[in-house]
Amino acid sequence: MDRNLVNNLGKGANYEKLEAVLTGVLDEKIGLNLEVVMIIITVVCPVYPSLQSSLKSKLLQIISNSYLLFSNMINYSSRLKDSSKNLERQIYLDILIDLLRYHPTLLYNYMQLLKSSKEDLDILKSVFFGSRLFNLLSSSLSIVDYIEILTIHFKCFLDETSFDEINLYQKTGEMLTSFFSLNPLFTMDIILDKLLLSEDQYWIHFKNIITHSKRNVRRNIIINTLFPYFDIRVIEKNYIEIFEILSQLQVHQSIDYQMLTNLKSTILIEIILKIIPEVMVTNFTDKALRRFSDVNVYDDEKTCQILCMLLSYRTTSEQRVKIAESTAFLNGVTKRLTNNELTIRERTMFIAKMVTNGTLEYESSFDIIIPRHDFKNLQVAKTIKLENLKLETNRLVDQDTEGKLDAISKFNDLNLDTDSDDDEDSYTKKKIVFMKDLLLEFENIDKSKRNDFVSLLKTTVKLVRQKRNFISEVSYYAAKLIVNICTLNNNFEEKDFEAWRINALETILFVTPESIKDILKLLFTTELSLQQRMSILSSLGLSARELRGYDDEYIVKYETDFFEQKLPWSTNQSPISLQSAEQSTITEINPANNSIMENSQVTWKSKKLLKSNKTSRKNEFRKHASIFFYPLANQWLNGIDLGTYDKMFKLHYLKTLHIIHECAFPSNDYKDITALYEEVLADGLKQELPIEDLVISIKDRI
Repeated sequence: MDRNLVNNLGKGANYEKLEAVLTGVLDEKIGLNLEVVMIIITVVCPVYPSLQSSLKSKLLQIISNSYLLFSNMINYSSRLKDSSKNLERQIYLDILIDLLRYHPTLLYNYMQLLKSSKEDLDILKSVFFGSRLFNLLSSSLSIVDYIEILTIHFKCFLDETSFDEINLYQKTGEMLTSFFSLNPLFTMDIILDKLLLSEDQYWIHFKNIITHSKRNVRRNIIINTLFPYFDIRVIEKNYIEIFEILSQLQVHQSIDYQMLTNLKSTILIEIILKIIPEVMVTNFTDKALRRFSDVNVYDDEKTCQILCMLLSYRTTSEQRVKIAESTAFLNGVTKRLTNNELTIRERTMFIAKMVTNGTLEYESSFDIIIPRHDFKNLQVAKTIKLENLKLETNRLVDQDTEGKLDAISKFNDLNLDTDSDDDEDSYTKKKIVFMKDLLLEFENIDKSKRNDFVSLLKTTVKLVRQKRNFISEVSYYAAKLIVNICTLNNNFEEKDFEAWRINALETILFVTPESIKDILKLLFTTELSLQQRMSILSSLGLSARELRGYDDEYIVKYETDFFEQKLPWSTNQSPISLQSAEQSTITEINPANNSIMENSQVTWKSKKLLKSNKTSRKNEFRKHASIFFYPLANQWLNGIDLGTYDKMFKLHYLKTLHIIHECAFPSNDYKDITALYEEVLADGLKQELPIEDLVISIKDRI
């Protein structure tokens, strides 16, 4: 009889037959073999929008209890053509979304059904936490919505599962690793904030998952998720909680010295150095001393900070004296004292005085600032105050009217063009205050529709400059932001789009110069339009100048102390319009007055004939000059070919390199940079490029 019901439904459906089959399956009177599954998919599912809520509920319940039906529905709907006119496909997507929303035990159910088979579990991970299910639903569900839904499913899984076997924690650890890799940025924030570090019971689950997971899984979670999460959150308010969490997770089994150097927060580095066992202290100290002797300008500040922490926190006076007397340390000090960089020499003497326990006679106001928190007398709390881990909105306080008028006058001094639209833009109205929310706006852009890209780029400039004292947060999201900004297309010809794109990229590079690696990788390895490439080059030159201390009118600077001021963000500002790709040339430096010239000629005058026009701004470019210059120069020598626009692009490229070369003075390896720059110019002349002015300027400089 049950078999006849199914056969009759396949021949011709009506409401009574549908209800009878669904009820029969629920009551287990009808077995769910592949034949029945396909009849449900092809006959019942297409009429889902017309079903009464009771039958919809029965269908969803059947799917939630049958992985065979669920997986075949995904396969079937994936084969349907993805088109706005294909309403049938949308019906299946709606069913799957309803299933995810209204059956939060779905993951738990399938885990129970498949727990005996590792192969099936791997497939389950790929469906939920890989790209298979999300790619299917991405047209109807954002990545953030999807992660939040899966977080609820994972919560139900933790609530319902009886972890009476260690291997259950191991399997959960593998599943959690897959979850974190779905979208590392958003998954980390959502699942840790809203679940695993939200309440004591879930923190205990999280601790057990990490503790009992295999070593590679444990290391993956700690290094790729937990440390980045704490790196942008650790402050004076919560460092004790983070210390307690990491102390209970035995993180020393997963870390190495290189990982330590990648962290931005000195407080987090302090916590880790005070947790690790003595044998690791010796190992880390040896590696820090080797880095100290090698003198890498780019990471010397971090190296010296870590070395100072190790000497201060974890070494005795006798151990420090042994270091001071070692041949390796003395040779390193000698090498560093011959360095042209004053800061490197000052750091050297500061550390030398520290290892001699203050007996070295050297007077200087220079200081290497490291955190000094006392964890020795810390009483172990019964419960960790997890609420202190939440990332707070940075406080913005309005100033009085006079302060606001002063701020407006600063913007007016920039000589910016004005937009016709005086209304506050949509992204300002959204009050974006977190970098993750800004990135989400870029991720959710529908590039086939008209979008207010200029407003979003303005918001990027504003927010990134506001957070210039919160570099760890900016640097964590910088790589993804750069990709999104560089690959935007001005399909609807928004006014000043390219100018604001350049401003946004320049701002990110100014606040996080190490992001140059990400933008150069994009420039060298990604298919980009000519205009996108030209904008990238322009941002490189302008960011080099701002880091060098020059104040260019092209660059909009949101002048505000983030803690104490909230200055108006005028939407009627726009940077000076840059020329189109066909006419675009990056403007040149005139070292005589540190300004940007509108023509492409570089002129030099003897400094003796000029009055001193020193900028009061600090030269931040010196330590970053090599990572800006060498990749560009080496790529030129490796060969560049852009076809029709090759000559135009190469001229822009060389003028960018010229700006970076001039800003590099007086860096430690300026002579080497100059030698390589001359080689690049010689190659440019061989290609018959009109760069005689650049050649003359470098000769005059020498």
